[in-house]
Amino acid sequence: MRNFYNILFVDDQWCRPEEQGTIIASFGSLLAKDPAFNFYYETAEESPNSYSYRPVLKKISEIGNVDVMVLDVMYGDKNDRYGLEILKAVRSEYPLLPIFMMTSVENDLEVLEKAMELGANEYLIKRPAVAELENLLKIYLSPNAYESDYALWGNSNEIRKIRSQIVRVAMGGSAAVLITGESGTGKELVARSIHRQGPRRKYSFIDKNCAHSRSELLDDELYGHEKGAFTGADKRYIGKIERAHKGVLFLDEIGSIPMELQGKLLRVLETRTFYRLGGVENLISDFQLITATNEDINILVNNNLIRNDFLYRIKSFEISLPPLRKRKDDIPILANLFLKKFKTGPGASYRAERFSDDALSALRAYSWPGNVRELKNIVERAAIICRSETIDLDSLPAELKNITKQTGSSTGISQGSDGMSNIVENWAEERIVAELKLAILLKKRIKSYKGNHWKAEFMRIMYPENKAPSAKGFNDLIRRLSKAPWGISDYEKYPQIRTHIEELMN
Repeated sequence: MRNFYNILFVDDQWCRPEEQGTIIASFGSLLAKDPAFNFYYETAEESPNSYSYRPVLKKISEIGNVDVMVLDVMYGDKNDRYGLEILKAVRSEYPLLPIFMMTSVENDLEVLEKAMELGANEYLIKRPAVAELENLLKIYLSPNAYESDYALWGNSNEIRKIRSQIVRVAMGGSAAVLITGESGTGKELVARSIHRQGPRRKYSFIDKNCAHSRSELLDDELYGHEKGAFTGADKRYIGKIERAHKGVLFLDEIGSIPMELQGKLLRVLETRTFYRLGGVENLISDFQLITATNEDINILVNNNLIRNDFLYRIKSFEISLPPLRKRKDDIPILANLFLKKFKTGPGASYRAERFSDDALSALRAYSWPGNVRELKNIVERAAIICRSETIDLDSLPAELKNITKQTGSSTGISQGSDGMSNIVENWAEERIVAELKLAILLKKRIKSYKGNHWKAEFMRIMYPENKAPSAKGFNDLIRRLSKAPWGISDYEKYPQIRTHIEELMN
C-alpha cells in the first residue's frame, strides 16, 4: 500500500521549470510538514504557445497514480480558458480523480459554474492560504481524518449541477440558503462546501441539529446566556449565533424549531442583532444562514410548523438534493470510494478489493431509502463479511441479493410488469412517506410537552373530526397502516414506509 500522495499541478506559467519555485513558495511548507506529498508539474503546452489536453493525459499516465489535480483555468492569452477543455478530457478518462480548479479571478462566476458542470470538485484562488489547500487535501485524500466525511463525491449530471449551484451561492457569502432533500443525501456536506468556497471560509462554521431539542434548551444554545440568567447559570455562555459572527451558521432539521423561536430568529436575521438570555447588551452577529430539512417544506408551512415569514427569510436560494436512486451513475463511484476508505482506515484488515458485476448491478437497482448513508453502511458490512478479494452478491444483505431475481435482469429494469401499475405504486409510496414524515414530526413536537401521554393529543390534531381522540385510536391507526396503507398491497416491500411506520410506533 502506498504511503504517499501524488499532486499534479497543471498551469501554463507556474509549471515551467524556471517558475516551479512559485508553487514551492506557495505550497512548499506542505512538503516540509508532510513528506507524504509529492508534487508534479505540467504546462499543457504541446508546441510553443499551443496548448492541449494530450500532454496532461500523458503526464498522468507517466505518474501512474495521481491523487489530486490542481488545474489552472487560463492558458496563453488570458481570455483563453483552455483549462475547461483539459478538465473535460481528464474527467472523461478519470471519473474518480479529485480536480480543483485554480483561478486568479474569484468572481469569474460563469467560468467556475461551467467548470463544476464539467466535473470539477471545487475551486481554489490562485494564491490560497496553505491551510486552505491542506484542508482540501485532508477532505479528499485522508481516510483517517474526520474531515474526509465532508467531501461531496460523485460524477453524475445531478451532482455536477449541485456543485454549480454551490459555487453560485457561495460567492456572494450573504444569501440565506435552504437545502432540502431526503435523509442521508448529504445536506451538511453541501453546507460545508458552501462555507469552504465562499468569502467567509476564514471564519467559523457553526452547526446545530435542531431535532429533539426542547424549546428552552435550543434558545440557550443559539443565543447564549449571562451568568445568573437562570438557576445553574454559574458563568457566561456564548451561543452559536454569536460564535458564527463573520462565518456560517448551519441549522439542520429546521422543521423542529418551535414557532416562537422562529419569530425570535427572524428578528435576528432582519437586524443582525440579539441579546444573550439575561443580558442587556445589544450584540451584533453578521453570519450567513444555511438551513436544511428532509421534510416537504410546503407541508410544514401548510400545517403551521414553519412560519411563512420565516420561510421567506431563510429561502433566498434553495438547493434541492436528489436522492441516490435518482443518481444511479454515482453508486459505483461511491461504493468503491467507501471500500477504499474502509480498507485504509485505522485498524482495517479487510481483504475485499473490488465488487463483482452482479454486486454492482444489485447496488444500482436498489431503491436506497437511506441514500448515501445507507450505501456507506452496506459497503462496510460487505467488506467485513467478504472472505475474498471480490465482493459478490453473497456478501450483500438479503434485500439487495433478491434484486436481480425480482427484476429479471442485472440492469434493474423490470421485465413483463405493468408500467402504469409501477407509476401508481411509486406515486402512492411518495405520498405515504410524506404523510408519515409529517406525522413523525408532529409526534416529536407533542412528546416534548406531553411526555408519555402524547397519543390522544396526536390523534386530536391529526384527525380533528374525531370526537373522542384516544391512545387506543392511535394504536388502531398503526394497525391499519401496517395492513396495506392507501392501496399498497405489501408495505414490507417498501423500506421507506416500513422505516417510518416503525419510527411512528416507537
